[in-house]
Amino acid sequence: MRCARHRGVGWSGVVIALVALAVSGCSRSPRDQAKKALESLHSWAVSTHMVGERWMEGDVPDAYASKALQSFGKKVRKERGKIASGKLPNDMKQFLAAGFDSTARSADSLLSIIDKREKSATADILKQLAAQARAADSVKERLGAE
Repeated sequence: MRCARHRGVGWSGVVIALVALAVSGCSRSPRDQAKKALESLHSWAVSTHMVGERWMEGDVPDAYASKALQSFGKKVRKERGKIASGKLPNDMKQFLAAGFDSTARSADSLLSIIDKREKSATADILKQLAAQARAADSVKERLGAE
């Protein structure tokens, strides 16, 4: 592997490029912030769905599913809290806040279902989570098309 200086770029150029990347990362555009938040919402909805589905099918024990869902709920609420401080348009903030709130409630509902061992009630929550993931994807696709 050749170092940067042998390819015609001095170390100072590499350092300047890295600093520029770091600075640009700190001041992401509202569109980039929205895409990142939408990716996070999608990921949490899919993860919560996956744990609920695996539990419903008997692939994971109650204790594992409960611990995972408790962790997810905390992290989803933390992500939801970040929305207010972002430089996003109000309609995007509202969409994301509602999505994170819905995902957190779904995780809580699944926890309750696991405690009661009511697998039949899981399907509706899984449908809600899948719809939430699709909605986040749809909005993200529209942002990319603009």
